[in-house]
Order: sequence, then structure tokens, then C-alpha cells
Amino acid sequence: MRTFSLLAALALVGAPLAGCASSGAEGRGASPASWAEAIAARGVDPARVPDPTAATPEMAEAAARMAGPGTAGEKLWRLQQALVDRRDFGFERQIGGTFTAAEAFREKRGNCVSFTNLFIALGRSLGISLHASIVKRRPESEKHGELVVIYSHMVAVRPRGSVSQVYDFWGQGSDPSAELVPLSDVEVAGIGFGNSGVGKLQAGDLAGASADFGIAVRLAPRLAGLWANLGLARWRSGDADGALSAYGQGLAIDPGSPSVLQNLALLFSETGRPAEASSALAAANSGEATPYALIARAELEMAEGHVDEALRLFNRVRRMAPKLVEPWVGISRAERALGHLESARKAALRAKRLAPSDPNVERLLRELESPGPAGPVPPEG
Repeated sequence: MRTFSLLAALALVGAPLAGCASSGAEGRGASPASWAEAIAARGVDPARVPDPTAATPEMAEAAARMAGPGTAGEKLWRLQQALVDRRDFGFERQIGGTFTAAEAFREKRGNCVSFTNLFIALGRSLGISLHASIVKRRPESEKHGELVVIYSHMVAVRPRGSVSQVYDFWGQGSDPSAELVPLSDVEVAGIGFGNSGVGKLQAGDLAGASADFGIAVRLAPRLAGLWANLGLARWRSGDADGALSAYGQGLAIDPGSPSVLQNLALLFSETGRPAEASSALAAANSGEATPYALIARAELEMAEGHVDEALRLFNRVRRMAPKLVEPWVGISRAERALGHLESARKAALRAKRLAPSDPNVERLLRELESPGPAGPVPPEG
């Protein structure tokens, strides 16, 4: 029996990156020839990888108009305001759209990667040094069927000695205490392939996803989340050894990566190795784990009969993500297993308020209304 069914796929770069040092200025503002050389050095055909921050003459002209005169800081402030002003450029947020700077300029829409690429390209055309960075924080996540899509966040950064100025479309990277992980332009291109692979994985195109993830890890090998993606695609394609190899690469970079360890735990669980699965989830950096990674760990604890620990984890998720129905279902099942039927009913009713039409909640309520044993209850799925 499967003990849980949640998988982690990373739509941007994955939960969190190893280390905070820059990988250097590789590819930053490179000439076409230098860019092609940098891509070829990673074993990838340059014809497949456009420079994500290259600016066209039309873009440079628009940047000069929007930025106006003044200091570098003044120009970038006006540029950012014009890009999001619907009376001017009017860039629109689109979570699933990952574009190069030239594509984002044409489409006037995209996600944080697209906006960052566009802002960097326009800023560099003004002669201002900028680079991309990942904001290191607990990532956001959403459940899509049996996939958990994890979103990390990218911003543009203007280095200024010991202090960096952050330019963020979503407004999530302005916290001065947030750790920033600098990226090279080649790594940003790798993130683009990673995002493309996630879309193909969701569409069931395993071969396409594996190909994109393979390019992604060549371009950005230090990003553990991309290795998690590649391992997931290989596992879904039936290549367990290839998946384990990819997860091993990811863990060599970040031994506590929740995304890698959650996928590894699933592989162990589905190959009849529950103890190793439990150990993998326990090894994840809990301060960076998504709610779904903790839910998976709680499900394993339930399956092994560790109901008190499962209840503790479900309650932790409930506090972390109060709008999710899954922790309340888990709390109800754990309380029932402990013989606390009234507490189980209260948790189930709370779950029903959050998800009135959820069939799992309806089934749970029916079970609680009928007499039955109060022993451990197997997880759903």
C-alpha cells in the first residue's frame, strides 16, 4: 500500500539553494559569441539556449525613455514604476509564464523570472550593473493532483558594496534581512528550462520533461531543486536508478533539501522501504519544508503507528497553513486512532468548513458517525 502520494516538482529553482556565494559573473551581459561559448562549455547546444537577459535596440530605446535622466538609482526606480504602470508599459503578472527579456518585452506579461529578466536587460542597456538572485525563504507551494508545485522567488539586484538594492515585481524580496542567492545568466537560463520541464511533466510529457531537466542541471548544476525535478521525471519514467543518481547529486549540493528528500522518500515508500522513507523525510530541513512535505512525513508516522508524532506534525502544518484541509483531515484521523472521537469529529467538521465538497472529508465524517475500532487508521491513497 502506498503510504502517501505527494510528489514535489519545482516550478522555479526549488527549495532553498545551497550556500549564498555567487557562482561568478558567467554570462552576465555577455556578447553573443561569449554567450555561445559559455553554453557550449556546459555541454549544451547554444542554438537551444537564448540569452535570457539580452536586449534589442528597441528595448534599449524604451529603457532610455522610461528611465529618464538622473542617477542610476533614480533611473531604475522610474523604470520599475513604468514597467508596472498600466498607463505606460503595463507588465502583467502570469504565474506560469517564463520568458526571456525579449519575449517578456513583447508579451508584456510573465512570472517573477520574466520580470527579472526584462528589468535586468533594460537596466543593463542603461549601463547599470544588475544580476538575478533567489530570495532564500520558505517557498510557497500548491497541490496539483499528485504533484506539489513549489515556487521559489527571483528578484533583480543592483550590487552596492555591502548593501544591495532589490527590485522585485511581487514585493516579496524587499525584506532587508532576507538572504539573497546570486545567479549567473547561465543559471537563469537553466531555471527557464526547469520551469519548462515542470509544465511538460504536468502535461504528461515525460520524455520532454526529462530532456528539459537534463539541460537545466547542465546549465545550473548547483541548484538542488533542479536535480529533484530530474529525479522525479526519471522515477515517473520507470528509471529508479537514474532517479536515485539525480537525488544523490541534489543531496550532495544541499543535504537538507526538502524537495529532494520528499521525492526520495516517495521512491523509498513505493519500493517497499518505509523505514528509509521515514528517515529521508526526517532529514529534511524542517525550517524550509513545505506544508506538503510535513504532511507526507506525518502520513508515514501514522502508517508506522507513531500516532502522537503524526498528530504533532499535522498540528504544525495546521498552524503553518491554516487554509489547507489536509492537516485537519490528518488531525481527525490521528485523534480517532487515539480514541478521542469528539476531538476527531471537531477536526473533521473544521475540514468540512474548509472543503465542503471534498469526498475524503465526507467519507471521514461518515466513518466517525458509525461505530468502529479506534486503532490506527491507514492514510488515504
